[in-house]
Amino acid sequence: MLAVCALGGIRFCRGQENFSKNTDESVYLPSAIAGQHKPLTLVCVGGDQGWLFAAAAPVAAKIREQGKSPVLLALASKSVVEQTILFEQMAGLTDSCTLLAPVRDQSFRPFGEDVAINHVPTTADPAKAGFLLAKCFWGKTDVAVAAASEDHQAVLLGAALACRLCAPFIPLGRGEKLADYSDDLKELNVRRIIIAVSDNTFDAGFAESIEQQTETLDARGIYRRLVEAIGCSNVRNIVVFRAPADATDARPSYWLAPYLAFVRGSLPVASQSREGRVAEENVKDVIMQYSLRPRTVTILGDYESIDLIRWSEGTEENSCEIAAEPCSRPFADGAAEVGVGRIAFGDLPAASTLVARWQIREHTVVPGGPKVLMIANPKTDYTPLPLCETISRVTAKEFKNLGIHTDEFYVANCRDPIIQELTRQSQLIIFEGHITDFTLFKAYPHYDDGEYYDYYEHGEGHWDGFMDGNDSAYYRPYDSTEEDSEGEQDQMDGEIGILPNGRTWLDDEMTEPGVFGPPDEEEEPVDPCRLDGIPLLILQSCHSLDDSASLVLKTGAAGIVGSVTNINSASGSAFIKAYSDALLYGDETLGEALRDARNYLLCVNAVKNARGHSLQSKVKRVAYGFHLWGDPEMNLFAGLRAAPILRPVSVRFVPPDGILISAPRQRLDTVETERYVLTIFPGSEVAGLVKKLKDRDARRVLPIYFFRMSMPAEIASLSHSSLVRSEDTSPRAAFLVDSFKRFLYVLYFPEKDGELDEFMLQFAAFGR
Repeated sequence: MLAVCALGGIRFCRGQENFSKNTDESVYLPSAIAGQHKPLTLVCVGGDQGWLFAAAAPVAAKIREQGKSPVLLALASKSVVEQTILFEQMAGLTDSCTLLAPVRDQSFRPFGEDVAINHVPTTADPAKAGFLLAKCFWGKTDVAVAAASEDHQAVLLGAALACRLCAPFIPLGRGEKLADYSDDLKELNVRRIIIAVSDNTFDAGFAESIEQQTETLDARGIYRRLVEAIGCSNVRNIVVFRAPADATDARPSYWLAPYLAFVRGSLPVASQSREGRVAEENVKDVIMQYSLRPRTVTILGDYESIDLIRWSEGTEENSCEIAAEPCSRPFADGAAEVGVGRIAFGDLPAASTLVARWQIREHTVVPGGPKVLMIANPKTDYTPLPLCETISRVTAKEFKNLGIHTDEFYVANCRDPIIQELTRQSQLIIFEGHITDFTLFKAYPHYDDGEYYDYYEHGEGHWDGFMDGNDSAYYRPYDSTEEDSEGEQDQMDGEIGILPNGRTWLDDEMTEPGVFGPPDEEEEPVDPCRLDGIPLLILQSCHSLDDSASLVLKTGAAGIVGSVTNINSASGSAFIKAYSDALLYGDETLGEALRDARNYLLCVNAVKNARGHSLQSKVKRVAYGFHLWGDPEMNLFAGLRAAPILRPVSVRFVPPDGILISAPRQRLDTVETERYVLTIFPGSEVAGLVKKLKDRDARRVLPIYFFRMSMPAEIASLSHSSLVRSEDTSPRAAFLVDSFKRFLYVLYFPEKDGELDEFMLQFAAFGR
């Protein structure tokens, strides 16, 4: 028997849909949605109606009032694989879908017969659509928010405010006035209307001659009202988007801003420039204006919407280009303050699909707990990466130390059927090696050009030093017991340039093939892996975030951490280990962990400078070269509170000026590869620094201790201090403080690992 719910002129039922032919009829939907039993409620909007997507954003707030988690999705104009997969992933989590569309699409049946489809017959007229949504989801409301539909910044910020107030949003078309809809306002019982404008020069004459009380807010006023509603101390995340002057001036994913800010409890910040530096300044300005201390920033849009920030560092002979996300750099001298993630889509359906996938991931329980897949130093015809493999093996041990199931593959082919099946099931996939060996989504590249093959394999000899490495012809070790690391070459040799649109080219003008793109005609076709586990994908390789990387999200990934520059394999593996440790032992979000791993390399760079090393610029290239395409507020292991099997290395502040590092009793099991040996305490880091073993043709990788601490209140100012150990005058420690005075980052490189259970460091004036 079909379960039928009849409300007004529209009937909602399981197994079939009934729609009102009279588009003027409306029905109160929240009670029908509240009667459903599953946690998610889907609302679908046509992908070519960005303004309607923004107007529908406050509907999400109304749905949340019913105890449901709203998922707002922009439908692609035709069936696309990522949305087909999304509906499959969501099927067991929802029993209610509301379609906002002018007419009923007979073919729209994303779920089975047990999901009720509610149709709201919206029109192409912005104001009429806004009032229809208000009647269907509010019925009666004391307050409403309105803006002129051609004033895009006002629409986006106004809709965000409406979400926070749980009030309907009315976008008025060109030449329309609210007085034209006085009957609708009376029917809704609206007493007060907030008028959103981009600035005080905008003519808000459309609010004249109405009975309701009005209040006009420009962008600053809306920011203030949003901060008050969220709470200054509760602003964890800022969503920065490009607010175009007109619809043709930017990529349409910006319409997602009000909804994204609402579901993440974030503050939306508009920028009217494509320049990354301008967007960064816009965010910093709002942070300073309202004394905010956010932890993460989400960039909404691809590089055409908001570009990267690029600069060069190093000497003329050894310079390298650095490409950083806006807001990922320190706001002042010191540590980076926030972790940055990007929704790297200009297309609204693709962007909303990615956000919806995050929400599905958060409501999906994995039987037996999360699974990690580690693939490192894969079988290759290119240069092997034994140091990369050594570090990757100990990274895998850190996951196992938290009881997380981890499958490991080294010197293996990604197209192995076992790897393919584990790829489908895992919640975290880490790949470390040459990007051309990452063949889960593409056939292995083949080149007939022997000269190019030789260039790619051997490159220009960039044996890029990480800490004590590779520039041995010019550097004399500070401590004669230490030896330069041999290091490993860039995983893609040859200097790489970055075009304004984000694409890359090699110095010899030969283009690196797309990572996830379809194979060439002569290549063996490969069926792409489905990612049913909705995993985070970490690609520790050179240029793993090229244009084609976004295609992997069509297979069901939650996000990608990858690089936009050359990455030395040892430094890249060290970065990923620090990133993984922050996720595990710090219980941090994806963005926070990225911030802390970046600050680790910035501390390494500080020690390297103090010890007289060269090629430090390449450390910064790695620090800023890894980016997140995904939600910086996602907690990958939410709810995983298991205590580590082996206690990690720890730190505490000892008043008035001491930092005490305590080593646990047990180390992780020793890792031995062809050329390296690594034994460290859980939670320790590495930096490519090695030492020769006396009786073996191998080298021991030396550990480094790194911590993020809450800022000690007893320390007034660290900007004029150094961090030293009284028994050792050599520069072995570094620290950074963020401009919020929130976190203290401490790094210590012990002279002899394991000589003592505790190390006491003290802050002292320079020159002491």
